[in-house]
Amino acid sequence: MEKSSIIGTAAVIIGALMTLISFIFLRATDFYAVRWIGVVIMVAGFSCGPAHTISKHKKETR
Repeated sequence: MEKSSIIGTAAVIIGALMTLISFIFLRATDFYAVRWIGVVIMVAGFSCGPAHTISKHKKETR
């Protein structure tokens, strides 16, 4: 498994946990905006892994 793929997977998991925890425990507090940080981290994780894999695949086929 590639290093960026591992980082991307970890980012998706961390972002999902941050979002879930903010929905469950932080709903009535000022820290409820943490959900957006979790969403941003999760989206970055989704884009990190596949983007690196696609660029590597294009280099190998040339």
